[in-house]
Amino acid sequence: MLALDVEDDLLDFVGAVARRNPGLRVEARGCPLNRIGLDENSVDAAVAIFTVQIVAGPSSNKSDREVVEWLRSVRRAVRPGGRFAIIENSGVMNPEFLERMLAQAGFRDLLRRPLSTVPTEGGIHQQGSYFMVGFKGKGD
Repeated sequence: MLALDVEDDLLDFVGAVARRNPGLRVEARGCPLNRIGLDENSVDAAVAIFTVQIVAGPSSNKSDREVVEWLRSVRRAVRPGGRFAIIENSGVMNPEFLERMLAQAGFRDLLRRPLSTVPTEGGIHQQGSYFMVGFKGKGD
């Protein structure tokens, strides 16, 4: 498993978890906010947990076009037939906006489900979260 993040402290946390669990094969790697930096068709699936809201959030000053480009960089990295799973909070990231951005990036057959609670650091739960999956076609 490859864990990507822009925050060094989160990468350190993932590394510490991997060291405490020798059977867990995880590589923690930093990446910039504007692209994920993985080779084309290099992963079976990608998961983003409260990540798109950071990429697309007000503090990033990104346009819709730039958000779509970031999502396309994820899509390029996912092998044909693969998927991209996302957990976001509807109070921060509008699900309809995210669906439009994913569709523009080329993800198909979008699936969205509400989550009543999501475990977060310290055991805190966030209300209003949702789970979304986009698929990359086998012929893409």
